[in-house]
Amino acid sequence: MDLSISHILKKGGNSIIIQGIAMILTLVLNWLLSNQLGANNYGIYTYAFSWVYFFGSLSILGLDSVLQRELIKYIPEKALGLIAFTRRINTIITTSIVIAFGLVVYFIISITASHLTQPLILAIIALPLYSQLLINKSTCIGLKAVENALIPENIIRPLVIIIAILLLNFYPQPLEINNAILFNLLAFFIAYLISYLYTRKLNIKSAKPKIVEKQQWTSLGLTFFLLTATITINSKADILMLGFFGETAQVGIYNIAVKLATFIALPLVIVNQIITPFVAEYFESKQKQLALVIKKSIRIIFLIGSIIALIFVFSGETILSYFGKDFRTGYFTLIILGVGQLINLFVGPVGNVLTMSKYENLALKSMIWSTVINILLNLILIPLYSINGAALATFISLVYWNIAQFILVKKKLNMNLSVI
Repeated sequence: MDLSISHILKKGGNSIIIQGIAMILTLVLNWLLSNQLGANNYGIYTYAFSWVYFFGSLSILGLDSVLQRELIKYIPEKALGLIAFTRRINTIITTSIVIAFGLVVYFIISITASHLTQPLILAIIALPLYSQLLINKSTCIGLKAVENALIPENIIRPLVIIIAILLLNFYPQPLEINNAILFNLLAFFIAYLISYLYTRKLNIKSAKPKIVEKQQWTSLGLTFFLLTATITINSKADILMLGFFGETAQVGIYNIAVKLATFIALPLVIVNQIITPFVAEYFESKQKQLALVIKKSIRIIFLIGSIIALIFVFSGETILSYFGKDFRTGYFTLIILGVGQLINLFVGPVGNVLTMSKYENLALKSMIWSTVINILLNLILIPLYSINGAALATFISLVYWNIAQFILVKKKLNMNLSVI
């Protein structure tokens, strides 16, 4: 089979269009929420759902990555067994988390921060839906149906919330935080249903997995779980710790800066989603050709990311002001995070290549150190510099992570995936 940029782009052309639409919808959604809720309530909304995203990523125990890497090998005999196994494990874990989290909020958080009680309890209801949505997404990616993986979460969910907010404008009452959370719950439910229908259309045949296969999946999933846990903590530590220090208004401002900075790395996210099944399938047979394709792709996306970064440097304050006048204070946060994302683009998809080429243990070690650095720096810098401190902590840990994994890929795989 031809393995080239044109071939991969042809396979992933629709994915690029979907991500472009998703980017616009995300901007519109966050603009609506930040303007109608205000910085403080938007911060509470963001903080509440950050726990959902945090627990959602962890509750799959790394089996979502197993799905992405292993499903291609099981078609058509055993794929459904792996999917069903993942869903059952996740259902047990998410149910336990929802109950435990609800008790903690009701008996502890309600005393120390009563204004967070109802938003947190309402938001955590979305956890089972979100985690099952992630499982369906990973199933589609593993079977190279990337478009089906992206549409429910990236298009349907934000679109449902936008429509609900716009419909609410016909009534003479402002958007309240609990309404915004309920709209998101509805959006998660609809997105999950669509993602489930997509997986049903893949016509995966059923075969009962053996005990030894379950043990292998669990063992592999544990390694991926530890890797996912460190990545999740790294990505959510800043927002969760800002909320821990009681700066809910700052959480909202910081989240907008994060969303904008993420657009710099959006081309890399797209490439990762497109190439993941190709790396898993062709790493051993076409490693040199695969490395060349990735390197060429990275050069293109680094150029795109650099243009976006320059726009933020010269127009960042103006862009932030559209989300509300209070959000202008996030300019330096945006620049710090943006530079970090540029470095992420520069070294290429090193983490993805490590995990998809059976070097997930090496990726895990570098991520653990990166997470420790991130948490310690957040504890030190947030009380001193607020959101800029959180951004610095994220920047430093991101740089360490990328450099460490770049060295590992070069040393173990003899691959240079960077721009140069």
